[in-house]
Amino acid sequence: MVYKWRVEQTPMFLEHFKNYPTLWNFKTDGYKNRVLRAKAMRALIQDLNIEGVNERDVKLKIKSIRTRYTCELSKIKRSTETACSPDDIYVPKLYWFKQADEFLHAVCVPRERSSSFHTSKQQSDVTEYENSDEEQEISEDKVSEQSQKTNNEQVLASKFLASRSRKRNHDTPIDRPIKELKPVEDDDKETAEDEFDLFCRSLAVQLKKMPLQRALICQQKLQSVMIHERLKSINMSSPKHSSNDSPRSSPNIYYAYNSANYKIEEQ
Repeated sequence: MVYKWRVEQTPMFLEHFKNYPTLWNFKTDGYKNRVLRAKAMRALIQDLNIEGVNERDVKLKIKSIRTRYTCELSKIKRSTETACSPDDIYVPKLYWFKQADEFLHAVCVPRERSSSFHTSKQQSDVTEYENSDEEQEISEDKVSEQSQKTNNEQVLASKFLASRSRKRNHDTPIDRPIKELKPVEDDDKETAEDEFDLFCRSLAVQLKKMPLQRALICQQKLQSVMIHERLKSINMSSPKHSSNDSPRSSPNIYYAYNSANYKIEEQ
């Protein structure tokens, strides 16, 4: 969480910040030395001695001070160019402007509407190393957040699998009948098809290719043959009746079946 600076802390910050030119004067050799800048940053944080303030908070504070101070310089310059009298020149209302102007005036350049190459080069030198440090810090934060997100996803996935495994260890009322049906399904799969199954499938394919009326006639004829053969099989397998049977009974009852009785009139 970013530290919220109080109004009275800014003058105190500038007082200590002024003592470390490595952090604000880009004209010095130490400004481009990351090791010296890091050392100065740690010393500044120690001098401030504010609970909860870290390196990132100090960098953001420096950037804020430099940006607001530069904006005030730009207002002064524009008003100077357009003022008709000294009274028209802009006077900064920022309460810490004079304190910052004592040491930042030599290194901060007012912003212009159409900046020249010299101005752009100077401003880029000021912010080059500050932006690189900030980008590196942001990148590290993103990597840390991504790593934390990945770890959280792995933990959630592990908990989900563990809970699912515990649920599967106890059969629900639906699971038990399903398990009892599985052996029956396995037995059916093990039953191999024979030539009669294939023959019936072949007949079905052929009937589907025929017109409906012709297909029904063929179906009727096939069914008639099957009924006739089944009746013969029943008569042959039934036991012979004794002579004491009723007159209506016959020792050899043969249920003759005439397929012509079921013949469909063809049109």
